[in-house]
Amino acid sequence: MTTINAEYVNPFLEAAGAVFKSVVGVELKRGKLSIKESPDPSHEVAILIGITGSVNGEVVYSMGYNMVEKIANILAPGLSEAQIKMEFKDIVGELANMITGNAMNIFAYTGKRIEITT
Repeated sequence: MTTINAEYVNPFLEAAGAVFKSVVGVELKRGKLSIKESPDPSHEVAILIGITGSVNGEVVYSMGYNMVEKIANILAPGLSEAQIKMEFKDIVGELANMITGNAMNIFAYTGKRIEITT
């Protein structure tokens, strides 16, 4: 069985909570965490970001399309359903970048350096 150090996961969870609270206005509640053997997403919409440095691997941000619609309606309340279908990748991608950027800062604060792969 694969194990993972919470020290590598917690910065992403903390960052996600901070971004969702400040940007989306939603308080996240942690559910059951699990380790997957592959980065396959659990939901229909996913962003995969590679990281290198003190920690190497992939971070998968995944959510159901209905959640993406709710987030889009909060961030851009005037978008039609058709516009959301066209813009959802950008919306989720921007959230993923904000979360990862915040996690990078948390790692830096603890003396670890990570970078996003391109």
